[in-house]
Amino acid sequence: NALLSMNPTSAWTLAATGSLTVSYANLRNCNASISQGTASNTADQGSNTNWSYAMTWTGGGTDNNWFTGANWGGGAAPTSTMSVLFDATSVKNVYLDGNVTLKAITLSPAYTGVFDFGSTNFAVTGTADLRTGGTFAFSASAQLEMAGTAAQTLYPKTGQGLPNLRQSGAGGTTLAGGSLSAGNLNIAAGSLSEIFLTDGFKLGKIPLLALPQSM
Repeated sequence: NALLSMNPTSAWTLAATGSLTVSYANLRNCNASISQGTASNTADQGSNTNWSYAMTWTGGGTDNNWFTGANWGGGAAPTSTMSVLFDATSVKNVYLDGNVTLKAITLSPAYTGVFDFGSTNFAVTGTADLRTGGTFAFSASAQLEMAGTAAQTLYPKTGQGLPNLRQSGAGGTTLAGGSLSAGNLNIAAGSLSEIFLTDGFKLGKIPLLALPQSM
């Protein structure tokens, strides 16, 4: 898809009193001054303020790699400030060919592909909603890291195992929406609460100091 160029070399302002949404654009030096802007499948070229970003997996590339730009709606792999969505746009399998940091991820029920963590570290600073879409594959060294400075939520998928889980964000993480089955658990910072084990046993609120650094 061709992208609309909205990336002048000097600062500029979009002042919208209603909703402000942009899709399939190159965005740079833009201040969304009244309403927060929502940019979907848009390349963040830097120096933008008051914008949130979402990218959809389109599977348009010749491989299954996460970092192949053609596999994403914005024509480039998502950056650490973006949220990503896997839905019916493409059910092509995805393979993480490098370490990833994201704001948030959602696997919708319409996504039926394989989400392969490979041997990477997959860090999320916001919400990770994995409860309904796809199936998971990963190596023994793969890791899902909850790394946000603010409170986070992880929605695991009942009956689907996740890789090793690391809690490193000071904001802490609440596990909700399903039973958790994962590899090693490492709590480096923050806390985990409302953990559900694979047998459905609820451990309840668990602060950082209630658990060793790993288990």
